[in-house]
Amino acid sequence: MTTFANNHLPLIQIVPYDGVRLTNRKPSEGKGRVKFNFVAQTPIELSLVKGELVIITRQVDEHWLEGRIGQRRGIFPITYVDIIQPCSSPPSNQSKFNFRCLRPKIWTY
Repeated sequence: MTTFANNHLPLIQIVPYDGVRLTNRKPSEGKGRVKFNFVAQTPIELSLVKGELVIITRQVDEHWLEGRIGQRRGIFPITYVDIIQPCSSPPSNQSKFNFRCLRPKIWTY
C-alpha cells in the first residue's frame, strides 16, 4: 500500500488490487466433414479421406486449417472440408488472456 499526502489535498491511498484475475482463453475446437481425398505432400500435412470427420483445431491462414483425425495431426486445405462447427481460435494479434474485474473497490475519503 502506498500513501500520498499533501498539505492541501486529502490523504490518498493506493491499495494493491487483488480483484483482477487472468483467465486463459482456450480456443474451442471445430468439426468438419471431408469433401475430397487429400494426399499429404509434406510431414506437416494431414491426409484426408472423403467422408471422414476431422476435428479442426485452428485456422492457419485463409487457405489452410489445422486439425486431427484420431492420433494423426496436421494441416490441410480449407476447401477440402465442409465446416460443421467452426473453431474459435483467437487471431494471433489478440491477447491470449481475458482480463476481468471481479470486485471493484472504490475508496473515498
